[in-house]
Amino acid sequence: HNVDEAHGWRLRDPDLTPVGIEQAKSLENILRDVEVVVASPLTRALRTALLALPGRLIRPFAPLQERLGVPSDTGRAVADIRETLGSELAQYVQ
Repeated sequence: HNVDEAHGWRLRDPDLTPVGIEQAKSLENILRDVEVVVASPLTRALRTALLALPGRLIRPFAPLQERLGVPSDTGRAVADIRETLGSELAQYVQ
């Protein structure tokens, strides 16, 4: 959402950009020893965790969510986010 500063804040719970996806994937080797993952329930945070830590269960935790009151920081139900992620990744979001 921060790629387009003029309009990005207006997007509700935006996903990662292609650059964000590559950045998240690049964290895998750095975070390889992490066993427990807790993340904000925003789509971009959950997808980052899933890409950086493949195969690990992710626990969404609402107090970690940004709270600026703008649409980009307004989350959705975890069940809705799981649908967005697709079945391959959604199975890891508990």
